[in-house]
Amino acid sequence: MGVVYKVEHVHIGKLMAMKLLAGALSRDPAVIKRFKREALAASRLSHPNTVQVFDFGQANNLTYLVMELVAGDDLARVLRVDGPMPSVRMAKLLVQICGSLSEAHGAGIVRRDLKPENVLLVRSRDAKEELPKVCDFGVAKLRGLPEGSNDATNHDAVVGTPYYMAPEQI
Repeated sequence: MGVVYKVEHVHIGKLMAMKLLAGALSRDPAVIKRFKREALAASRLSHPNTVQVFDFGQANNLTYLVMELVAGDDLARVLRVDGPMPSVRMAKLLVQICGSLSEAHGAGIVRRDLKPENVLLVRSRDAKEELPKVCDFGVAKLRGLPEGSNDATNHDAVVGTPYYMAPEQI
């Protein structure tokens, strides 16, 4: 839905990621509403395995989302390049991913499109552990919002990647 750039905060010198909606997407109210919902959903979360969101806004006909810069490959690429993972490695990753999802569910966020492309793999600061970071909450459903504020998609629309959607959603 957007393009992600590596950016530097001009006042504090911190590197971050900025996701932009540009062109026709930045003028489509439904797309902007989904993008804003992504920012709202992710900003409610602070789990160490969830990409942190710092800012959301619009300027000069661009809609943006500023988030934690994660230096690593997504799980889909790792699986394509390296092939199947040993079960011990995958189990460690899955426990951490489930921790991220558990916090999201506790905050009223239902993740509707979790797929390997939305899990980034990074090394811990001491480089001893591999950490997954769940990102892209664009098609998440937020429970507990005022009526109508969560309707960024039609009720009969299929949203997400079919291979990764819950059966009841399909």
